[in-house]
Amino acid sequence: MKHTNIIQKFRPIAFAVASCAVSFGGLNLNAQASTLSLDYTCVYPLVEEQRLSVFVNADIPTHVNVGELTPAFQIDAVATINVGAWKGLSFVGTRTLVGTVQAQASISGPGLTLPLMVPMTIETVDVPQTEGTFDAIALGSTPPLVFAEQNRGIFEITIGDLMLEVEPRDINGNLTGIGQIQVECIVDPGQSQLLSEFQVGALVIEPIESFALVAAGESSLNGDRHTVDVVGSFDGQVESGNVSGNLELEAGSFITPFLGFLRIETDLAFEAASDVAGTFADGSLDAEVPVYVKATALRIRIFGIQIFSSSSDQCQTIEPVVINLESSQFSLLEGGQVSGSYYVGAFENCGGLKSIFTALLSGSVSTINLSLN
Repeated sequence: MKHTNIIQKFRPIAFAVASCAVSFGGLNLNAQASTLSLDYTCVYPLVEEQRLSVFVNADIPTHVNVGELTPAFQIDAVATINVGAWKGLSFVGTRTLVGTVQAQASISGPGLTLPLMVPMTIETVDVPQTEGTFDAIALGSTPPLVFAEQNRGIFEITIGDLMLEVEPRDINGNLTGIGQIQVECIVDPGQSQLLSEFQVGALVIEPIESFALVAAGESSLNGDRHTVDVVGSFDGQVESGNVSGNLELEAGSFITPFLGFLRIETDLAFEAASDVAGTFADGSLDAEVPVYVKATALRIRIFGIQIFSSSSDQCQTIEPVVINLESSQFSLLEGGQVSGSYYVGAFENCGGLKSIFTALLSGSVSTINLSLN
């Protein structure tokens, strides 16, 4: 009998918790159906430890307004009483069950962790006179709550342990010989106790801002040993402060004097290795631009006369080079001045010129300054 009572109370408690979550949302808000099944272990007289399964069904609001008192919300719970519990109830002559449940619940989110004890009432349950399982229904509602500005964000509703007080009654409506019983039921470990989530405060969806800018400037290579002109374009978007897009850069050539009469002329190129990633807020831009630095051609001249020429579209840095760009005064519409630094590593696929390009471009930090508009 005690076991049956416990089972019935478990159901109400679970539903009460769910109800509490719903009431937080309020009846005037969009709601989503939320369900949760939990298994409990309960200890009570006669049949000792028994397991109880509880199913909770409630409409949980998707969001709650800040500063508004939320109305209470009605919930339902159904518990299926197993055969073992039925035998205990039948043994003491139980014909009906009534009682109450105190369900532990928790609401947690930004700036608030609120433990709750939700009261539920078990509707009168007729205990079958033939062996088998049967259902018990419990009803309850939750108190209203008010959330403050500091609570804006996502909240979780979880269901915890149960405390049952049930009265097994005989055919005449009197308490059976076992009297009123109090049973504690503990949630079995390893289960998700999350009933639902809801948003406190209006959900702000930040717009996606797109931009398309033209780039022009120069880059100083290998500790200012060489300087090349750089042009290109920067197309991208900003969503929730995150920048993504493509920065296409075209570089010019630079000349390296050697022995006074010899000139080494190198054509340089930047090839995007992946998308730009960064942040933008309050006019401040920080972005990482992964590129391959390519040496597309090399020409050697003596007294202005070309004596050697080589070109390739495969000669490039082994690993992508990350250009770190930043600006403290940047506009998505008008652009601005951006600057950054990067380090050029070793080259590959350059044939016998690999060591020359590595010597010309690697060793020290390179810098870049661009005007975007």
